[in-house]
Order: sequence, then structure tokens, then C-alpha cells
Amino acid sequence: MLLGRMDQTDKGFYCKSCHKEVTDFREMSAQEIQKQLKKGGCGIFLPEQLVHRPKLSVLKRVAFYGLMGLSFLGFQVQPLQAQTPNHDEPKSKKEIRKEKKEKRKAKRNERRWSRRAVAGAYG
Repeated sequence: MLLGRMDQTDKGFYCKSCHKEVTDFREMSAQEIQKQLKKGGCGIFLPEQLVHRPKLSVLKRVAFYGLMGLSFLGFQVQPLQAQTPNHDEPKSKKEIRKEKKEKRKAKRNERRWSRRAVAGAYG
């Protein structure tokens, strides 16, 4: 509600919609405001009066900065790598034969394609 629509009193203003006394805190100190707010009621403040933050105790400040420092350490963690298989293990005869067979097959296919390429170039 706008101040112009409220009736002015000795403490501040009277709100017609909620029927309460609205205290004018704009020219009071922080201590006076705290005393008045303990009694209860509504009030009008300046923007710079509302910025006040209560100070943290030393213990809470130390805990806050300590936890913040620990959280930054979390960003320094290196990515984990999975274990690689051990290639030094002896292979069975079946595996060795299979690998040789695959190598021979790959060489045959390579020769076939190279012959076709040569024949196609002169064909």
C-alpha cells in the first residue's frame, strides 16, 4: 500500500486495510529498530537498512571456509582408469592357431584386392 493512502500518526502511519500501526524506521538506528521489532508490528524501511546480515561466529566461519576449501579439493581429483588386461599371460594352442588363421586370411584378402586394383587399372 502506498504511504499517501495511509493516515499519519505520531509513530508512523496507520494501515486501513490491516488495521495496524506501521512504524516508520527510516530515521532510526539499527539498535532502535531491533528493540522495536522485538515488540512486533509492521514497519517502513530504507533499502540500505535491510542489507544488514548477522555476523557468523568464529566457529561457523572456520567450518564454512574449511568445507569450502575441501570442496575445491574435489575438483583436483584425477579421472580413474580401468585396469587393462594382462597381455603377458600364456595363450592356449587354440588361441594361437585362431590368430594365425585370421592373419593368413587377412593377407589373402589384401592380395586379392591389390590384384583386382591392378587388373582394373589395365583392364
